[in-house]
Amino acid sequence: MAPKKKVVTDHNKRQVKAKPSKSNPQPSATPSSTTKEAAPSTNPSNKVPKTSEDVPSTSNSQRVTKLRKYVVDADSQVEHVKLTNYGNLSNVVDVIRRKLREDGVKAFTNTCFERGNFIEVISLMARYNIDINNVVLDNAPGNAKYIASSIQKKILHIYANKVRKLIRQEIENNKYCILLDESVDEANKKQMAIILRYVDCHEFIRERFFDVVNIPDIRALTLKNEITTILGCHDLLVENLHGQGYNGASNIRGAWNGLQVLFLQNCPYAYYVHYFAHRLQLALNGTAKEVKYVWLFFSILNEIVNYMSASAKRHSELVLRRKYEIQELLMNGEFETGTRANQTCNLQRSGTTRWSSHYNSVKSLTELFGTIKSFLSKIDENGPTQQFRSEAYKYFVAITSFEFVFILLLMKKVMGITDFICQALQRKNQDIVNALNYVSQSKYQLQTLRDDGWDELFEEIISFCEQYDIEIPYMSAPYKHSLGRSCQQRDSITI
Repeated sequence: MAPKKKVVTDHNKRQVKAKPSKSNPQPSATPSSTTKEAAPSTNPSNKVPKTSEDVPSTSNSQRVTKLRKYVVDADSQVEHVKLTNYGNLSNVVDVIRRKLREDGVKAFTNTCFERGNFIEVISLMARYNIDINNVVLDNAPGNAKYIASSIQKKILHIYANKVRKLIRQEIENNKYCILLDESVDEANKKQMAIILRYVDCHEFIRERFFDVVNIPDIRALTLKNEITTILGCHDLLVENLHGQGYNGASNIRGAWNGLQVLFLQNCPYAYYVHYFAHRLQLALNGTAKEVKYVWLFFSILNEIVNYMSASAKRHSELVLRRKYEIQELLMNGEFETGTRANQTCNLQRSGTTRWSSHYNSVKSLTELFGTIKSFLSKIDENGPTQQFRSEAYKYFVAITSFEFVFILLLMKKVMGITDFICQALQRKNQDIVNALNYVSQSKYQLQTLRDDGWDELFEEIISFCEQYDIEIPYMSAPYKHSLGRSCQQRDSITI
């Protein structure tokens, strides 16, 4: 039997071929350094084959490592995108909060002619902060700019829901009242505004604007269904309704089918109360229409306001004349100086539904009477066209009549009393006891003016006419009613 040949392993071969170092020379490999057990055979038939599990084990581990690396990279990219979008969105939310506090929803515009206040504010913020500039507007991703009107409306809707949630938490399960008013917007759509009045946990009376909704019509049943739906969406029980405050429209105050009756059927303690301040305004407007002299006075007053405000040039000249008049009065010692004193004012237009508008209109005309009189006289003499001169002469004759001045000062005196109660009724912290006291005081002042205020009022009228060179009629002469002949006059004697 032939002796077995010793096989030198690859490891030993490399050791044989390796050059020994000069400092520590190593001896060459000997046959004894290799053993039969440690050295595998070079015969392919004697090689130990790798298992089928060994080959994919290495490749799978590499794949898992690569996948983990890809996942980490993707997560880091996602976090970076999230941080970028969060920075952009936070800036947008801050701008929306700021513009909502300043101008309301009308500030969020983005037309093709101008970028709008909303985008302009974002551009201003980006101009002074490079971090903001890197994530907003043109530098933001195309699908994450957050400047579309729909995005703005969603953010506003989120804010509105948060506010309603806080209001709901303040009410809890306590009793509350509703204040309601309907109107038509610029798009001719009917809208209904809902305000909740309640007592919070600190025993303070709160009035919170709750919602505004579009309504198809203003029938009482439609209004009730809309109110019930809104209250139900926020878990406000209709049974806890203990008060209703509306205007005096027939669909609301109706005794049989009005809105207040429909709620009283389910809520026996939801008593209906008419708006006191609104009722006072309606009473003043009704008085102005019933007394023909007062109605004529306010008609002429509105025409004068429109005439003076129709042209910017007239308005500017009126303001300039008023400044010169104030300076002259200060030099003569007729006006006193002080903080916020002797400021120029504008003519105020009276409105049917605006509180205190009639009083403000009368008050502004009284303050600017001399300026308007001289301005109309100038246009009457040196107007550019005959139409301008005719209109100026018409209003000049009207305001320089004794009847006009008499009603002007009378309305100022009367409405000065009613304006106090009108302002008092609009206070949010007003209660019914104080309101009734204010009403009683106002009635007493009006009755005192009627009984004992004639002499003082007439002296004020005479002084006013003398100041502005207005002709005062002879009071002892017979009074002529209209323009009829003396034989057609009725005997109007007062004692």
